[in-house]
Amino acid sequence: MQKEIENKEPKLSEIIGRNIKSYRRALGFTQNDLAKFLEVSGPMITYYEQGTRDINMENLQKLADLFNIELADLLEENEHIISLNHAVAFKKDSLTNKDLNAIAEFRKIVKNYIKLSEE
Repeated sequence: MQKEIENKEPKLSEIIGRNIKSYRRALGFTQNDLAKFLEVSGPMITYYEQGTRDINMENLQKLADLFNIELADLLEENEHIISLNHAVAFKKDSLTNKDLNAIAEFRKIVKNYIKLSEE
């Protein structure tokens, strides 16, 4: 008997996980950097990246701010768009957790300012 091969669509948590990993690597962050930033365990970042655990909205937004992307970009499946976001991304170079929080907060302020100025 021959088994049918299923065309499995990736779960949302897998898409988000793949994008977290992609942005993390493109920006030079380690899993440990993200774990400290989000105040979760190192293995939890692995679970997020593998799509085996769901990440809450607050932490998704914190990552989007850190990566200087829109929250929706973490849901993106189009590799071309992801590559474009990587091209203009800020790269980490020996920053502390305090630095990461400051950068994320600053980026959030800039994004809000831009949105306000467009209205």
